[in-house]
Amino acid sequence: MSSPQQATPAADQPANGIEWWAVGSVLLSVFLVVMDVSIANVALPALSRELEVSSANSVWVVSAYQVASAASILPFAALGARLGNRRVYIGGLAVFLLCSLFCATASDFTGLVIARFAQGLGASAVMAVNAAMLAQLFPMNRLGQGIGWNALTVGIAFAAGPVVSALLLTFAGWRWLFLINLPIGGLALLGCLKFLPASKQHPGSFRPLASLLCFLLVMGTSLAAVLVSQGQISQWLALVVIVAVLAGFLLWRVERGRDFPVLPVDLLRLPMFRLSCLTAVFAFATQATIFVSLPFFFAHLLNYSSLQIGLALTPWSVAVALMAPIVGRAADKFHPGPMGAAGFVLIALVLGIFSGWPDELVLTLMLMLLGGMGFSLFQSPNQRAMIASTPAHRRSAASGMVASSRLIGQTLGAGVAALCLLVDGIHGASYALYLGILLALGSALCSGLRVRIKG
Repeated sequence: MSSPQQATPAADQPANGIEWWAVGSVLLSVFLVVMDVSIANVALPALSRELEVSSANSVWVVSAYQVASAASILPFAALGARLGNRRVYIGGLAVFLLCSLFCATASDFTGLVIARFAQGLGASAVMAVNAAMLAQLFPMNRLGQGIGWNALTVGIAFAAGPVVSALLLTFAGWRWLFLINLPIGGLALLGCLKFLPASKQHPGSFRPLASLLCFLLVMGTSLAAVLVSQGQISQWLALVVIVAVLAGFLLWRVERGRDFPVLPVDLLRLPMFRLSCLTAVFAFATQATIFVSLPFFFAHLLNYSSLQIGLALTPWSVAVALMAPIVGRAADKFHPGPMGAAGFVLIALVLGIFSGWPDELVLTLMLMLLGGMGFSLFQSPNQRAMIASTPAHRRSAASGMVASSRLIGQTLGAGVAALCLLVDGIHGASYALYLGILLALGSALCSGLRVRIKG
């Protein structure tokens, strides 16, 4: 297998400035896909009640979407390199919209879960090549700015999701959680069709058998993590583990010696890329641990009402959104290592204070704001480092790894929190926060190790 060389300027970089209509279309698509996640999370109690399923089973509305997204990210990234990122991006958005309609018209819970799985495939295609599209729309010396705008959009979408969900459930019913995607997504799709530039194609990047095996490997691993976190130790767990192990072995056999492996282990030979991936896994595991455990921490130990819990969680996303453009510009000038390390040392301190059970809502809001500021110092610089450190012809694969690192971290963090809650329903949230401190320090360490590597 040939080793990738250090990144060179992309041949399809913008030559005559930034096409802001194309950027706006991409950001609107990202807003839609991200908001759909937070809308569904908040709506689980209502879906459980109206579709007459248990609370535990209702989680599959979210899990099906996440498993589909995680399993198909890398195959779609490889397909983007083969067909061009533009085609995969537009195709994924179209599938997402069609499946939103299927979700809204589902006649029962099983149909909704199947539609959500398919919807997750469409969202995965969008997110798999999103970073590569930004690298195509922004010149390398302004890529941090583009990633900052993307992070701003993600923050706004996460913050808007709970509000939009509450309004729709109050005045329109759960089917509108998915129907609302159609007008917004239709506008985004028209913009992408009209303004997104053509992307270069790299023959040999996509191989159907290897992509299928990669899909089965990640899907089996993700399903196993979901089943374990829910305490479902059964024959189904044994089956998905066997599928994952067998798929992983066969993938290794068929991909040996390939220049463009679907599972892009070749990129991990680049020191900056490798450490940035590891930083991202720890970082998103920390965030997931926080956001799964804190609602229970607030409810069981601080006796917050539902309204107070929603209010307490909001400042994190607001801080990430507000700081994103500023940090994105800074990422074009400063090394990502110290920025990420400082951010997660701050988050570790915030979690340490939380472990002392602050009983003032104002203090909680301030701590969440500081935590969001710390996360913002990591997000845009780290994503820029991953894309900028790879060769131009491997940026689709790098984009897939950006999304995969996020999903792996989120799955790990959610599993850690769920296990803590399973062990102790009352104090498990506190245990999860202690583990969150260790994860945050792990992210700070990995980020700090990048200081000696040229940014």
